[in-house]
Amino acid sequence: MNNGKIAIFSSCAGFGTYTPSLNLRDELYEGGIESSVYVFETYFSDEQKKHFLEYRSNFHENFRFATVASDIAYITINNEIITLLEKEDIINEAYDKFIVMYGLWLPILIEMGIDASKIICLRLDVIDTPSWKAVNNLSERYETIWALGRNGLVPRYKFKDRVSTIDSKRVVIHGGGWGINNYIQVLEKISKDYELHVIYSSKSECNDNYFSYYIPLDWIPNKQSLDFPILISAMDNKNKDFKELCANAAAIISKAGGGSCLDVMQFHIPLIYLKGMAKHEDENARHLSKLGYACSFEEWKSTGYSFEKLKEKYDVEFVYRDIYLSNDCKEDAYGYEYVMIRGNCFLNEDSLRALKEHGMKVLLTRTAGYNHIDIAACKKLDIPVAFVPGYSPNSVAELTVSLGMSLLRKLPYTLQRTSAKNFVVTDQMFSREVRECTVGILGCGKIGRTTGQLFKGLGAKVIGYDAYPNKEAEKVLTFVELDDLIKNSDIICCHLPYIKGSTDNFINKEFVSKMKDHAILINSARGEVMDFDAVLDAVESGKLDGLALDVVKNEKALFFKDHGNESLQDPVHQRIIDLFPKVIITPHIGSATTMALQDMVEISLQNLDEILKNGTCKNSLNK
Repeated sequence: MNNGKIAIFSSCAGFGTYTPSLNLRDELYEGGIESSVYVFETYFSDEQKKHFLEYRSNFHENFRFATVASDIAYITINNEIITLLEKEDIINEAYDKFIVMYGLWLPILIEMGIDASKIICLRLDVIDTPSWKAVNNLSERYETIWALGRNGLVPRYKFKDRVSTIDSKRVVIHGGGWGINNYIQVLEKISKDYELHVIYSSKSECNDNYFSYYIPLDWIPNKQSLDFPILISAMDNKNKDFKELCANAAAIISKAGGGSCLDVMQFHIPLIYLKGMAKHEDENARHLSKLGYACSFEEWKSTGYSFEKLKEKYDVEFVYRDIYLSNDCKEDAYGYEYVMIRGNCFLNEDSLRALKEHGMKVLLTRTAGYNHIDIAACKKLDIPVAFVPGYSPNSVAELTVSLGMSLLRKLPYTLQRTSAKNFVVTDQMFSREVRECTVGILGCGKIGRTTGQLFKGLGAKVIGYDAYPNKEAEKVLTFVELDDLIKNSDIICCHLPYIKGSTDNFINKEFVSKMKDHAILINSARGEVMDFDAVLDAVESGKLDGLALDVVKNEKALFFKDHGNESLQDPVHQRIIDLFPKVIITPHIGSATTMALQDMVEISLQNLDEILKNGTCKNSLNK
């Protein structure tokens, strides 16, 4: 796409959308990619622009004005925008991609017939803003990138090198796109200690006691000249560069709009956030605070407005790498002091030693299991390592129930036929109802008992086995001996942890031989707890009606790769595929929900914070 063109669809209703769109345009240009920016409000009629400016002037008094402005704009000029864009012939401009940064553009592009595969929704906040709420039912259909991350996800944003030092005395203060206004009260509290650069709503508000700037409230870019917002010094009426102010600042004090969050991450300086005017700003603040990039003004106040305490918090830079670290690609993590991995990243002693020699100080796994890491080697090499003992149990439990119900209702078989345009109902499509079934839960921790609760809610009888029965599980299932569970269960769900030397091949030939004829087996725990040859033999012979897997042995060779039409290297993996639809498999997606990932990342960051402060943490694996 180096020689292609990109269209960027933005808005100047808030500079948190407009400024990032221009930054993106400039970065694309530097990379040799041509792009054009389309700003929603530039297509307003003169009357609509007048109303828009009225809403802008009232913005700081009540955020609802901004929301109303967006809604009215969408209702009144949708068709007009389409007409104007058609005149500009954007479809025939041969754009490779259409990047939507302001939600109200989306239905317009759809109405114009833009190819869905070319549309990317670039979200600058961690939850929906008003413009995206209006089109939420549409946006889910398109590729979406969350610049700041979402619901606890690490941001998909490449941080630039730190430009300034936190020891600077310069503090940039603003209230978002239209100045400080309601936040004037914070200034006197810190003016004696810092060099304040304050951006006001208008020149009349400027204060001679500070470095004062203002952005004209009547400013709206035109289609011919898309410039960065005009920042004017009240002292000499000269234009000033907002980027230069931030690059040489110790911190930004503002509400946590998407643009402000990107600013602090770009320049690697803390955001000291003020109360937001909308829910998405408060959620941005919470998110960046957990990542170590923000704290509240009240929290900063509790330190005596000192940056000394903040240094510890903001000296960590987070970088997202879309890779799966393994023994043979450890170089991808060279140079990072703190490395966070998932369960499909495998590290042996040689890898760990190499990572430590190249700067790694702490290893974090955002998983409950840790058999992918040589823990003994971590202890030997004195590498602190921590895990996540628990996360959203519903994530794995819901997948388990979904897989079980799919096999029970013969959905894989049925969908295989209907996908081939065969809609004949066969005997094989008839099934039992789950309320006729007994569901056995192997391993009754949080995930196991949540699975039991979900099946019980569907009407099934639920029994369980655990080496250490617990009272919480007894609320949803009946504990029985292992043999009783095996013999009496129509569906068996495995949630056993993998403990080397203890649960290896727990589900083996003997186990399967004791199961009910035509039972269903589900493994969403660890591949190592199952003897796959024995279980697959049972499926092939007709002993078992179905097998559902979210895990296998030797996952590295199978998962997170597109194998196309080639035969799989591991004969067990190939056999699993060949036995479809009686055997169904998902690529270890049990934890692939936003809530689970939020828990994983947040607990991992808490582990890191404890290790940096105390040298260890409650979830340490070095004990």
